[in-house]
Amino acid sequence: MGFILDGNRRWARSRGMNASAGHLAGFSRIPEILTWCEAAGIHTVTLWMMSTDNLRRDAEEVDCLAKIIEATVDVVGSRGIGSIRHLGSREVIRKPLLDALDRAVERTSGVGGLRINLAVCYGGREEIVDACRQILARCDSSGLTLGEAIGRISVRSISEEILGVSPAPELIVRTSGERRSSGFLLWAGMYSTMCVVPGFWPDFGVTEFRDVLLAHRDGCFTGPSAGSGEQREVSVR
Repeated sequence: MGFILDGNRRWARSRGMNASAGHLAGFSRIPEILTWCEAAGIHTVTLWMMSTDNLRRDAEEVDCLAKIIEATVDVVGSRGIGSIRHLGSREVIRKPLLDALDRAVERTSGVGGLRINLAVCYGGREEIVDACRQILARCDSSGLTLGEAIGRISVRSISEEILGVSPAPELIVRTSGERRSSGFLLWAGMYSTMCVVPGFWPDFGVTEFRDVLLAHRDGCFTGPSAGSGEQREVSVR
């Protein structure tokens, strides 16, 4: 299951607060939501916490956002609720945040329960490019020719690089009513059901969570049918 944590800034503006207050309200919900996922029998959860596009926002907001995410990662890593994996570019992450992610990954290595993918400085296009680069780099270190290396690029090899031991998500939830993926899990989420929730992320509660799961279970889909190669969509009112 994947979550696009959208609407923190708009939630804050609607209450006369600054953007950082919205991010703090939104990210403080994550430990609780992971508990709900565990109780619902969900095995893998991917949370989009920061996109590569977010880095182009006002420097002060990006700095506050990075610090809030850093604190959230430390909390999630200390709960022992599951093993953590980082998705995203390491090169553009500020060192304190990268250190927090590395600590959480190391601390939770081998922990049972949920598989928690934290998408920080993540972009779907970049993920696919990075997967191809990793495959080619291994081919180069093995002394393969260019032609042999090209032959190693396939749907299967890219899938193995991106997914690792994580299954592709059956369901992706986006709050704030936006009906687009914005590049989230472009490869892994190709056949996922996209669930659009009108409320902002800080207001995403247990009722909305339950409604999303029930809508998915009951097949209340709009848009292309399963197997069409496109995301299906669920709207939760």
